[in-house]
Amino acid sequence: TLICISCAPFGNVNPNKLKNPITSKNLKKTKRSNHSRNLKKTSSHTNSENSAENNQNLENESQNSKSSNPHPQEATAISKLEKIGKDLEAQKEETGTHIEKISGDAQYDFLENFKLHNYDYFMHNTKMTLKKIIYSSLNYEKEKILALKEILEKLDTEDNNRRIAGQFLETSRDIQLQQEDLILKKIQDTLQTLSKEKAEELLQHAERDLKIKQNL
Repeated sequence: TLICISCAPFGNVNPNKLKNPITSKNLKKTKRSNHSRNLKKTSSHTNSENSAENNQNLENESQNSKSSNPHPQEATAISKLEKIGKDLEAQKEETGTHIEKISGDAQYDFLENFKLHNYDYFMHNTKMTLKKIIYSSLNYEKEKILALKEILEKLDTEDNNRRIAGQFLETSRDIQLQQEDLILKKIQDTLQTLSKEKAEELLQHAERDLKIKQNL
C-alpha cells in the first residue's frame, strides 16, 4: 500500500523551507563573528600603525629639540644671565632718576657733602657709587635717608665707631662696584662667547652678589 507523504505539487515546494533553521542561525552567527574579528584586526592594525607613527613623531621632535639646543644647561645659564643683565640695566636707570630727584634737596642728599673723619678722599671718589646702593636699599625714602645720616654722624664722633661707619661705607661701595664693574660689564661684553662652565660660574657669582645686596 502506498502512503502519500505530501500532497503539494513538486514544483510548488519552497526550497528555503527545507533548510534547517538552527543551521541557518549558526551560519549567520559565524558570519557576524568573522566580520567582527576582521574589524577588530583592522582596527588593531590601524591603531598600531597610528601609535608607531605618533611615537616616531615624538622621537623626531625630541631629536629636533636636542639638535637645536645641544646644551640646555648652558642655554639656561645664558638666558638667566641675560635677564639679570636687563634687570641691572633697568635698576641703573631707575637709580639715576631717583638720585637726580633727591639731589634737589641737600638735606636728603647728605652723601654729597657728608664726610667721615680721615675718609674725605674715600667719600669724594665714591659718593655716587654709595648713593646708588644706599639710597636704593632705603627705597629712596627720605625719612630713612635722614635716619641713616644721623646714625653715621653719631658714629663719626668716636674713633672706634668711626671705623664701623667706614667699614659700612666700604662694604656698600664694594657690593655696588661688584655688580656694576664686574657682573654687568661681563654680561654685556662676554655673554655670547662664554663656555658652559664659564656661564654657570658667572651665574653663581651674579646670584650670590644679588643676594648680598638684597640683604644689605
